[in-house]
Parts: sequence; structure tokens; C-alpha cells
Amino acid sequence: MMADETDMETAAESPAGTEDPWRDGQAGEWSAGPDPETFNLVMPEDSGYGEAEKTEFVAMARELGLTEKQTQRIVEKSARARSAGLEAQRAARDRQVEEWNRALREDRDFGGAGFTANVQYFLAGVKHVDPDGSLTQLLEDTGYGSHPAVVKALAKIGRQLDSDRLIGRGVAADDRQLAERYFNN
Repeated sequence: MMADETDMETAAESPAGTEDPWRDGQAGEWSAGPDPETFNLVMPEDSGYGEAEKTEFVAMARELGLTEKQTQRIVEKSARARSAGLEAQRAARDRQVEEWNRALREDRDFGGAGFTANVQYFLAGVKHVDPDGSLTQLLEDTGYGSHPAVVKALAKIGRQLDSDRLIGRGVAADDRQLAERYFNN
């Protein structure tokens, strides 16, 4: 074996001009590197990262041989990228909701002079189909409470409820008189 062979192996394993931090100083032997299990990673506030993500970052650090400081930097950069992505999604959702609202205001059947009345029908329809408020919350959280198809469908229900009156033999009766006739024993 030639003396240059060992030097060539070392050169091939670490780029020229850099030392591999995990070399323990003895030819051909590597140290174990940092123990990611002992890392004290801090998940940034409002990042949405919890213990499951922390475990994933520790596993990645182990796999890549990263130090605690390197891993913490990745966590922080990842949290910033995640936050920026979520903010972009919120902005896109807000733009979509505004577009839907504009479309409703300009709709020939729903908007214009009848817009306010149609909104009242929509609210009546929502109230009718959602007595516990869970659908209302969903519509608000997702923005679908502004989607033209959803708004028109619920307004139609509200309109039908508004015109839902008992008509009998051409004689109008108020609700109290009708109740007395049916339930007066």
C-alpha cells in the first residue's frame, strides 16, 4: 500500500481546505458526533410546532449529524417559512372572499337593489338550518359563507321560509286562532 492512499481517502471524504468536525484525530476513525437526544431545541412561539415536530427535527439532526446550534437554526428558518406560507394562504383566502362578495353584489339575481333583502333571506336560511351555530362557525372560518352558491342556496331557504304561510280555503287566519282551533280541547 502506498503512503498517498490514506491521504487520498481523507481528501475524498472532506472537501479541500476543510476539516471534518467528526474526525477524532486517528486515521480512519470517526467520532459519534453530537447526541441529538440531549438537544434542548426551542420551538418558536406561534410556529405551530409541538413535540411531534421536535422529534422529527431531532431525528433529522441525528441522520445528518447536525449540532444543536445547526438544528436550532433549521427549526427557526422552517418556522419563518411556515409562517410566511400560512400568511400567504390567509391573504389568498381573503382575496377570494372579497371576489365572491363582489360577485354577489353584482349578481343580477342576488345583488343590486335586492341585495339587502337577499342578505336577510340568507341569514334567515342559516338560522333555520343551523340552530347550534356550528355551520355558521364553519362558514366564517373557511370563508365559504361568502361563496355565491352557498349564499344563494341558503337565501333560497330563507325566502321559502318567509313565504311559508298556511292558506286554507281562501280564508286568512292568524296563528293564534289557528292554534286554538287545532289544540283547544
